[in-house]
Amino acid sequence: MFQNRKAFRKIQYKYIHVLIGYTLLNMICLIIYMNDQTSYDNRLNGLQDTKDKKQHKNVFFLKLHKTASSTIQNIFFRYVDSNDLNMALPKEGGTTFNYSHMFSREFVQPSVKPFNVICHHLRYHKNVLGIMPADTKSITIIRNPDTQFVSSFNYFNFKNCFKGIKTIEEFARVLPKIKKEGSCAKINPQNSMLYDFGLPFTSITNITAIKDKIIEVDKTFDLVILSEYIDEGLILMRELLGWTNKDIIYLNKLVNSRPKETISTETQDNLREYNKGDVLLYEHFNKTFWQKAKHFGIQKLKTEVENFRKLRQKWYNFCIEATLPGDQIKDIDFKADYNDDKVLAYNMNENAKETELCYQLITQELQYSMYFNARLQKYWS
Repeated sequence: MFQNRKAFRKIQYKYIHVLIGYTLLNMICLIIYMNDQTSYDNRLNGLQDTKDKKQHKNVFFLKLHKTASSTIQNIFFRYVDSNDLNMALPKEGGTTFNYSHMFSREFVQPSVKPFNVICHHLRYHKNVLGIMPADTKSITIIRNPDTQFVSSFNYFNFKNCFKGIKTIEEFARVLPKIKKEGSCAKINPQNSMLYDFGLPFTSITNITAIKDKIIEVDKTFDLVILSEYIDEGLILMRELLGWTNKDIIYLNKLVNSRPKETISTETQDNLREYNKGDVLLYEHFNKTFWQKAKHFGIQKLKTEVENFRKLRQKWYNFCIEATLPGDQIKDIDFKADYNDDKVLAYNMNENAKETELCYQLITQELQYSMYFNARLQKYWS
């Protein structure tokens, strides 16, 4: 009996050890699964692990005209808003630093707190970095001149700038040089991106000056995004700044609500010659952009973009009731307040009205700027 009992105990002990081992194995598997699930959920929500990355908070974003720059500006607005940072604001209010004058620190509302971000329209001059911390990252976005000029022509009504011009086809045939006084936007039609980069009007067609300016831009800016590849560019920007996918979500701003205009090959060729400087600018940074993409990893970038687009769609579905021409938008805070009949904007879903990110995404530049003017007044000197 004793021997049987002893043998039985040995069997019991073995069984207990196996049971304990099995339980421990299950616990380890559960921990691994939970970690993997958390990692997956974080990726889905744009919350990549940033414990090893320092989030970079000081940014100069040069906002060029008709390059999707308003879309990216909203990203920086939200980052300042959500992280209680300080932003350089135009001294005279509004949404530009006394454009089209070359930037001067005199155009900036003085502040007792250092600036983290500057992202309103200005004409670039190197002294803009003089008001920013030494570790500031410089970023901008450009667009293929073939579409950028057509967009500018229609949005800014360039036909009103020149006598006898009614269509873009007529403009391309004549290529007029003299504006009508007091009847046109401050935008310079020819090589307008280089003009925003600070190329003087007197050098707007000087090839030597144009090439020198391109070299200067290349040395100054840490990242030049191509609007045709905005999602890829934002992933590269996210890596540069150590941000998350949720930080770089966007809704398109100031998109034309009307069908895209088709122009003849002759018109396009004439306009490319007219904007030769901007063509050279785009060709240069098309090369550098894809060099950065290759360094990041093309396949990795493709995967990151796919994940990012899923996240964007998720938030769009949650926040947005409808995308409509601006003059059909219900809430005044969500109207562009200029060219409302030309551009698309958003009505918000009822169930999203308690979600701050939805409000931030939908709010237009003018209303967000007014909000910052009120909120950041406490820092003004």
